[in-house]
Amino acid sequence: MLASASLVCVAHPAFADQRNRTGTIKDLESREVEVVRDPPTDVTPQQAIEQYRRFLELQSSDERMRAEAMRRLGDLQLEVDESARAVGEETFSGLEVKEAIQLYEGLLAAHPDYERNDAVLYQLARAYEVEAQPEKALQMLDRLVQQFPDSTWVTEAQFRRGEILFSNGRYRDAERAYAAVVAAGPDTGFYEQGLYKHGWSLFKQSQGEESVASFLTLLDRVFIADGKVREQEMLSRPERELTDDALRAIAITFSDLDGPESLDAMLKRRGDPLYAHRLYQALGDLYIEKERYQDAALAYEAFAKRRPDDRFAPSLQMRTIEAYQKGGFASLVLEGKQAFVERYAFGSAFWRERTVQDAPEVAAQLKSTQKDLAEYYMRRHRRRKSRKTTPPRLVGIARCSIPSRRTPKHRARAICSRKSCSSPGALQRPPRNTSARPTTTRCTRSRPLPVTLLWWLTTSTSRPFLANRRRSGIDKASKAR
Repeated sequence: MLASASLVCVAHPAFADQRNRTGTIKDLESREVEVVRDPPTDVTPQQAIEQYRRFLELQSSDERMRAEAMRRLGDLQLEVDESARAVGEETFSGLEVKEAIQLYEGLLAAHPDYERNDAVLYQLARAYEVEAQPEKALQMLDRLVQQFPDSTWVTEAQFRRGEILFSNGRYRDAERAYAAVVAAGPDTGFYEQGLYKHGWSLFKQSQGEESVASFLTLLDRVFIADGKVREQEMLSRPERELTDDALRAIAITFSDLDGPESLDAMLKRRGDPLYAHRLYQALGDLYIEKERYQDAALAYEAFAKRRPDDRFAPSLQMRTIEAYQKGGFASLVLEGKQAFVERYAFGSAFWRERTVQDAPEVAAQLKSTQKDLAEYYMRRHRRRKSRKTTPPRLVGIARCSIPSRRTPKHRARAICSRKSCSSPGALQRPPRNTSARPTTTRCTRSRPLPVTLLWWLTTSTSRPFLANRRRSGIDKASKAR
């Protein structure tokens, strides 16, 4: 009794607390519920393929779910096939892509109204390309663009159509496909490639001038950023490849026309882009490859004349000089250097808004060119001065007095023919009896002179001696002998 009573007394307060405790559903908002997340299970593509196969075996009533399962199963098999081809697995058999083709074709036949048939056609075209069946791939792409013109896949489908048509030499059809890609706008991811291949499609049809428009639009997009020309180092490798090919196609087009004159006329109609120097440079480089050095120089110089104050003009003017040097045109090299100094000397229009720090390479080229010109004119001045200080008769002595190897040095007599010896004073008087004389005659200055004496005669110290010699009549006596 006492024990039971004590239990009742002890338990009583607890029951009293429960009776006094009040609460509502709203109180549950403040409570935190701990959710234990199980780690995701790793399902391989092969396991997913098996699950979709079992689903298709079991599910036969819901046509929409069956169509979706068939599409996903085909996508998985195509993905497995491409991954195996990429890594070159030894177990690769190519059966997956064949099964994918069967699934896609069955889906299109069984469910012609399936809302995602545009994606099915695109994937089926990819599978045919993997199987090296471009004609069937082209048929699927044609169906896609015709039946689903508003599909998200249509732009890429048009680009792939263009690639297949271009590879088959169907340049006119490829041009239309690429034109559709370009018309889709610059935000599709295929705009630049579309411009590039559209230009080449026109070029392959011998429509070079029409292709230039597409190539220039491509160059506008790649070369210009924030209103400035991007340097070559700033371009990615794919961008460099695209622009180099586009520039070469433009250069070929204008080389087949009138060269820089045609390029000038085109830019006059269209307007000079900020990268105009690259167009003239590409044209000149093409001429250099063909060893047409004068044409190359004219192409480089055309830009320097067109825009002499452009920051790229001096570099093209220097290319003009280099082209003349490669062609061996010494006089044109001199003229080119003179033109460079006249255009870009300090104080010229080029330096009005620039300092040496703004164009250090131009300042260095100017200094080097001025040095070359100074050395050239110094050499020419020395040659002219030496000709003026050397007496005319000494020139004849130097020409006619040739020592023979058979006689002692400085004592040989040089015999000059009447016709070949043209030095002044060599044949001053004809012989009295020409019939008795031989066909050759001795030069009046026949004795060779030592090198040191020749040097002395050509210097200013010999002039008084020569003057006294003439006054004393030595020349007359030597002539009489």
